Amino acid sequence: MMQRRNLGSLTLLGIVGISALLGISFPSNAQSESKQRAVPVDIQPRPFRIESSEDSSSTDSMRLSAVQFRAADRLESRDRLLQSDAESSIAEHAARLGYDLGAGDWAYQQIVCPAFPGHLFLQYMRRAGAGDVTEFSVSIPRGNEGVCGSSPS
Repeated sequence: MMQRRNLGSLTLLGIVGISALLGISFPSNAQSESKQRAVPVDIQPRPFRIESSEDSSSTDSMRLSAVQFRAADRLESRDRLLQSDAESSIAEHAARLGYDLGAGDWAYQQIVCPAFPGHLFLQYMRRAGAGDVTEFSVSIPRGNEGVCGSSPS
């Protein structure tokens, strides 16, 4: 009986050895198999549809919408107050991005986005000569829910 086991082991080793010489590989388990992921085709961006709050029962209640930009001096008072309250957080986020709001002439404008009415979006920018523009954007949640966020533009 012992010889059969050795013979079986030798046969298995022989098969593995010949397979290695011929370049044949055997997967050790199912996890080593490669998996492919389907990649969707590129879609061209276009305006999105939102429901109109005026008359949601109408079939015309769906309308195209896009973001708008509003100068800082045209902000609604509640948005101006929100920006003022978040000023230290905005400066902290800007510093993490490598920007110093205390240096240079920074200006901001509101990005009015109807898809996210629960957030105030602001775009900060500094112009330091021809072709030298620095920008970043912040998102300030309305209603004391969430945290202020920023990203380079």
